[in-house]
Amino acid sequence: MRDTGKPAVTVHILSGTAGEIARNRENLRYVTEQICSEKNGSAVKVTIDWDVPAEKSPIKGKGKYP
Repeated sequence: MRDTGKPAVTVHILSGTAGEIARNRENLRYVTEQICSEKNGSAVKVTIDWDVPAEKSPIKGKGKYP
């Protein structure tokens, strides 16, 4: 079976309190750390730099990313 057409992807960005944003960021960091550790076969420490300039960000497109 072949993929045909151009799939549409919709991104919904919800506003949140400072506490919710901090928890979501920590959850993302934790899950990323677990995945990297499992793939590596040993513990990996992950740090996410949330202050990356827009031109160097891996996230492209329209919208505002907290």
